[in-house]
Amino acid sequence: MAGYLPWTDEELEKLLQEWVTSSLEGPKFDVKLQLNYTTKQEKVEFCKDISSIANTDHPDHFGDFGVIVFGATRGSIVGISNMPKPDVEKLQTELESKVKEYLQPYPHFHVKIFGDNNNWWGAILIEPSHQQPHMFIRDFNGSPAKGEWFVHVGSSSGPASPEDYARILRKAVQTAVDPLVDRLSRLSFEIETLKQRQEDGVFRLIQGLSNRVLGANSQPLEAENLALTIASDAGLDLPTRVRQRYRRPVDLLATDIVQSAISLREQIETADAKILPWSLQPSDGATAKAVIHFLESACKSFVGTVASIAAYDEGGELFTALKRAISIVGRDYEPRGTFTSIGETVRQYPLVLAVYAAFVVGGLYNRPRLLRTVLDTPFRPRRHSVKSKTANIFWGLWELRESSELFQHIHTQRLHEPIGARIFDVLVRKDGWIVEYVNNGEVSPEQSFWLGEFLLSLGAAEFNEFGNRQVYPGVYFYYPDAKDVLTTFLSEPPEWFPTLYRLQIDEVLRLYDTEASLVSHRSFGSSQVAALSLFKEGQKK
Repeated sequence: MAGYLPWTDEELEKLLQEWVTSSLEGPKFDVKLQLNYTTKQEKVEFCKDISSIANTDHPDHFGDFGVIVFGATRGSIVGISNMPKPDVEKLQTELESKVKEYLQPYPHFHVKIFGDNNNWWGAILIEPSHQQPHMFIRDFNGSPAKGEWFVHVGSSSGPASPEDYARILRKAVQTAVDPLVDRLSRLSFEIETLKQRQEDGVFRLIQGLSNRVLGANSQPLEAENLALTIASDAGLDLPTRVRQRYRRPVDLLATDIVQSAISLREQIETADAKILPWSLQPSDGATAKAVIHFLESACKSFVGTVASIAAYDEGGELFTALKRAISIVGRDYEPRGTFTSIGETVRQYPLVLAVYAAFVVGGLYNRPRLLRTVLDTPFRPRRHSVKSKTANIFWGLWELRESSELFQHIHTQRLHEPIGARIFDVLVRKDGWIVEYVNNGEVSPEQSFWLGEFLLSLGAAEFNEFGNRQVYPGVYFYYPDAKDVLTTFLSEPPEWFPTLYRLQIDEVLRLYDTEASLVSHRSFGSSQVAALSLFKEGQKK
């Protein structure tokens, strides 16, 4: 199964038209008048085109995606009118079978069709490959020969050169080594943390002895100076003594928060493939439930930590550590072997649970600095990813939506927002992970959830990686009871609300109203509120 595309069909059609009409050239871009694959020779040439682009790297060009536009020439989309417009799913399946017949490993690609029945055109988008080289597994009269592989040079395919072999080897080594480097880095941090804790224990023992030696009437500074002197005599190095002199108790908590994020990531990265498969299929309900329960069990403690910081850290002493911790959890995972988009994106579930907890609790306790800290946390894409190097945590939230079908298996009825519904159950309604933090009597835990999800949803309006601003869908759209708490909040908003987001609040609420209107047309139980007008009326009071 192919992975996901970072463009909607509308965005992709517009981009492809711009690329073709501008006579764009590149090592992974090609145009063809027709899509020919009927004869054996045509099948071989088609597979040669697919494999050569899959075997070529250009990460700064469309995020390393390859593109073959058919029904076009350099500078113009002319369309195809001499044959009926095909069914895209049927064409995808047909082309996949032909590629699998000739190539291994199989290069993943997507087929897209545009235009009308009388004059249509389309494109094949080849995903960035982590399994190069893609070789021919059949001989065709010696050209290509079995085991031969090709790269894309200019606008044509050519045999791989010695430089290509070296490039593929370097990439394979790097792909294998990068996860090990990350793990070694985390292991180094863990060792350093253990060392510091040991030193902390020694120093606290010395402090206790110093206090006993000097007696109860001594000044704190006397005991501290004596402790530092003894620590020096005992062999504790100068950096350690300086750290102990100025270290605050909250610093120990900060270290533990970061460590909890490292441990969570390690647990997900090293999970057995039988427990957390990379090649997840949406139809496998039993495995879907097991995967979701495993990820929830793995992250429950971390999510509780996030909620407790949101509830109790009024001064923001732990916000820097929280941002670092969320950024550790908020990274793509490097696939191992064959994978599906669902197998890759479901791994963002712990991140999304933690972000929800921060907004639900932080919104209730009026923590705008905390909410802004979470919104500003970067999301780290995996190597060769199309994602921007400055992406924020909403990449993780949008990615998880690729796994919506998995979450349908948790519920007995099909839901508009199965992921949001599951998070609602876990955090508040059934499992109650954060109920102790939001059960303050002013609003119900359910209302706290809807308000926090609303605030988080609006934050997505800042996210504009591909020129398409929108709010993040949530279950609050579908619960009529959510309307009351949202109406109250918008009619009498706290002072920090208009400045929480990077965009003008009027623009953010206008985007919300547009999405709410669409939801209202699709749903019988929408909690739609006229957010912008409510907010403006509230400002007049």
